[in-house]
This record gives sequence, C-alpha cells and structure tokens, in this order.
Amino acid sequence: MKKNDYFIYSVIPLGITSTFILFDIIEELSSGLGVKFVILELAICISSFVGFFSMLRKYIKEKDISEGLNEELSKLKSDSEQWKKKVKLISNEFSHALDQQLEEWGLSTTEKEIAVLLMKGMSAKEIAELRSVSEKTVRTHLTSVYKKSKLNNRYELAAYFIDGLVDIKVN
Repeated sequence: MKKNDYFIYSVIPLGITSTFILFDIIEELSSGLGVKFVILELAICISSFVGFFSMLRKYIKEKDISEGLNEELSKLKSDSEQWKKKVKLISNEFSHALDQQLEEWGLSTTEKEIAVLLMKGMSAKEIAELRSVSEKTVRTHLTSVYKKSKLNNRYELAAYFIDGLVDIKVN
C-alpha cells in the first residue's frame, strides 16, 4: 500500500467519523438525551480525534522522511553519474596511454592483447583458453612482452602502469 493509500483509507475516514460523532453529540445534548449516552459518545469522539491526529502526525512525519530519502537518492544518482563520466574519461585516457606505451615497446597486436589480459588479472591458462591457443604459446608471447618491455614478470608489468595512476603519499 502506498503512503497516499494509507492516508486516504485510514486517516481521512477516521477524521470524518470523528467529526460526525461530534455533531451527533451536539445534537443529542441540545435535544436533551441522557448524559450517560452523551458521555460515552464523547469518549468515543475524543478517542477518534486522538487517533486521527496521531495518524495524521505519523503520516506527515513519514512523508517528510520519504521526501528526504528521495532527495538523497536523487543526489546519489547524480553523484554516481558524475563519477561514471569521470571514470569513463580517465579510462579512455589510460587506455590510450597504455596502447601508446605498448606501441613504443614494439609489441605485436597479439602481444598487446595478451599483455592487457594479463594485467586484467587473467592467468596464462585462462588467456590460452580465451584465445583458443596452447598455454605454451601464451607463455612464449609473454616472454617476448617481458623482453621488449625490459620487465621481469606480470607484477612488474602491472606495476609499471599502476604506479603512475596511484599516487599515495606515505609519511
């Protein structure tokens, strides 16, 4: 049930009922009906009004909370979109710089692809399966990548590119 349904189906009818009971009490007092009966109806009327205002207050509070959450969600969505744009821009620039460096090292197209897959965290076996070649072939290409780049292993290869991205200052 939506918040508006809650208000329409419970709070408003309770307020209308309380009002009718109040008018009924006023009419019965003016017609001279027994006090016991009027006191009973007055108690019911007061209880109804207390319930009505309590539910109305709760509805307003929940509506305010809901609006606040909607505003916060909207801001988070906006922040997320801005972050995605920044990351996309940085990613494109990094990809371009990575490709340039691999070109400078004189890597072949296959060696570049294998180097990138390696830096993404894939093992030689996984790369071999993905490229439908033997693991030995992948290792041969990796040896060539290490030789041309003058790096010794996958860690140095990844660190070569990550080192420029992450600038952590240690005290």
